[in-house]
Amino acid sequence: MVDVQEDIIAVLDKAQTSTVTHAKLIKTLRPLHDQTDLYEFLEAFVTPLRAALVVVRKEPAVERVLDFAAKFAASVAPLESTAASGEEEEDAAGDEDGEEDKDEEATEDRGESDGGSEDRYTETEEEEEEKEELDENFFNFLLLKVLSFHGASGRAVRFRSCQLVAKMVKCAVERGCWLQSSVLEAVRDVMMERIRDKIPVVRVHAVQALELLQEDVSLQEELARLLERDPSPDVRRATLNTIVITDHTLPAIISRTRDVKEQIRKDAFWMLAEKCNIRNFRIEQRIKLLSDGLNDRSEIVREACVKGLLHSWSSNLNGDLLALLSKLDVESSSEVAEQALCRLLEEIDVGLVVQSTVELMDPANRLESWDDEDEERVEMTVTERVLPYDLLHSAEAFYWSCVCRYLHKMGDEGDQLMEKVLPTLSDFCVYVQQYVERELLPAKDVEEEMQKQFVCVQLLSVFSVMDLSDEVGRQRLGKMVLDLLILPGLPLALVSPLLSQQTTLWPQPHTRVEKLLEVIADLQQPSLSATLSSGGGVAPSSSSQSTSVDESQMNALSNLSLLDTHSDPDILARCLMIATEMLKEQRLRKLPVNLKTMVDVLVLPSIQSELPDIRDLAFCCLGLACLHDVSLARNHLLLFLQVSQVDHESVQATAVKVVFDLLLLFGFEAFSLTCPGSSSKTKTPDTQDQADETLVADGETKKITQKILATMADFLDGESPVLREISGEGLAKLLLSRRVISQKLLARLLVLWVDPSTDEEARLRAVLGNLLPGLCLL
Repeated sequence: MVDVQEDIIAVLDKAQTSTVTHAKLIKTLRPLHDQTDLYEFLEAFVTPLRAALVVVRKEPAVERVLDFAAKFAASVAPLESTAASGEEEEDAAGDEDGEEDKDEEATEDRGESDGGSEDRYTETEEEEEEKEELDENFFNFLLLKVLSFHGASGRAVRFRSCQLVAKMVKCAVERGCWLQSSVLEAVRDVMMERIRDKIPVVRVHAVQALELLQEDVSLQEELARLLERDPSPDVRRATLNTIVITDHTLPAIISRTRDVKEQIRKDAFWMLAEKCNIRNFRIEQRIKLLSDGLNDRSEIVREACVKGLLHSWSSNLNGDLLALLSKLDVESSSEVAEQALCRLLEEIDVGLVVQSTVELMDPANRLESWDDEDEERVEMTVTERVLPYDLLHSAEAFYWSCVCRYLHKMGDEGDQLMEKVLPTLSDFCVYVQQYVERELLPAKDVEEEMQKQFVCVQLLSVFSVMDLSDEVGRQRLGKMVLDLLILPGLPLALVSPLLSQQTTLWPQPHTRVEKLLEVIADLQQPSLSATLSSGGGVAPSSSSQSTSVDESQMNALSNLSLLDTHSDPDILARCLMIATEMLKEQRLRKLPVNLKTMVDVLVLPSIQSELPDIRDLAFCCLGLACLHDVSLARNHLLLFLQVSQVDHESVQATAVKVVFDLLLLFGFEAFSLTCPGSSSKTKTPDTQDQADETLVADGETKKITQKILATMADFLDGESPVLREISGEGLAKLLLSRRVISQKLLARLLVLWVDPSTDEEARLRAVLGNLLPGLCLL
């Protein structure tokens, strides 16, 4: 016994110096193992090994000793092939015994049996020895011995025992050893207990020991819980690297793409890229992964998302970018899809991008069969450099518009290449207008209409990258915009894209206002169109005359009655959207007379509509008008406060936003009852200096401030998360802009920030989390 232990100690001493000698040392120790009694050898081997199990620091010598112990134990364990042959022999013996049993039964039936009963299965001495060799081996005994140390009070022993078990299981699997089910169950039970250990390093190695034992669903769920909730980043990373991907664990793995540690986020993206197909994810999961990865603050995580996940998904689809876009559902996630497509286009030669887009326009490459008329359309399509209408689906239109924007960002070189994938401005206007009239409006069902609306939005976005210096083309674009705005049945979703180029088409504000007011009047009362057209044909020549309107145009606007504003909700909504988009582009200190008239005859009557959508648009339009005119804002502030309390939630949200915008722009002093109605210029210099220093004056201004703040702060305790988010953000901006100085308000916002009820309101917590750092910088 002493000689055996001394030989083992000598081998272990050499093993801790270098891993290169491990193979030679295993050959040296193997004969000693074969010649010594198993129990005696086990005791002699474990005794010096205990010294390594009490070292808590990560010593290289200890790591080498444990590696050697795992390798040696695996080297003397029976292989899978040996166990299989043993089972085959047992099965053969069982078959022979079965035949003997049948003979005995036949003998009994013939009456040749003496009536005694014997065992139907008798093991020979050789079979018993072989079974003993398979069950009782050094690997199993050492593994069970080490498992018995897992409950030790010292953390070093628990750490090293879990580490050695993980190494032994890994070496056994790599060598192809036969592992008994009872031993594996013991490992699983012990390590399941150790993954809840209070020491993180113990949990790390316990997870690694369970890497190859994840057939049980309960174990998969436990590892998923550990991956999501363990406070230690080392444990989460170890679990991420060992967990198998199943339906039970995939959500937990996806959640690690938003881990606080960038290394874990990077590993999660690479793991999903290497082990998952794009078809394994739902559409919302794909969008969430790309949104988190492409917008991550860490460069290495963004690179892992692009080079790992995006490239893997593209390879799964054989590099077909259109197929990738269809998997991302571009209609509901256009921003994320455009980010992903642009990152892929950056790694493709621009010539190939242009060539693929040109080939996309050729129906011969997309249609399986076509007749003579289609052949004529092929020539026309290639000449005009547009997609045929029957091939213009959501993915194709989105890809086309993204390629155009991508080429436009390249500068002059990209503009030259863009001429190969786009027609002239005039031809493209005809193409878009005909698509709206022929394809969009006759849509048969809601799904088809929504798809074609998306296509129209993508086509209209292309105008933003086209060269508008051509006077003829620009006039044709302006005519197309005006014609489509008054087109019966035009969806509301197209109003904003149509007016996105209004400042380029009509640079002069008075010209732009006149043309859009004519559209509104034509939509409300088509008979007034001629009156408006005859009234505003000549542009004013001086700055004082630029805000004036002809008397005929004023009379036409005044003739819009309340009945007209309530006759057709779709027409009324379109008029309000046109007015809203028009007011967004204005840079005015005071509303001109024609816009005030529009507010009186169109916006204010629409506030009384029974439809919440109409009221929402009307309050949005009225709020924009108030931002341009302080007197108008002063007159309607009370209306916005009242609506924020009693109306539909969407209308309440709009009213609250308007209130905060007015307070941030004009301040509380502008809404004082004693404030002159004309302007704040009537204040004396002393009064103005006092307002600048105190920001919240005494008297009426202080009362109004307290009432408004109390009304807005009540939303913080309300049931609506939308109103709570808007109110919290608005109050934070008032504090940051020094419009309000209130310790109680600040304390209330900080309490809301840490309130558990706002756990799921990410935007609100992000705003409130930046409040204190922002105040410290003031």
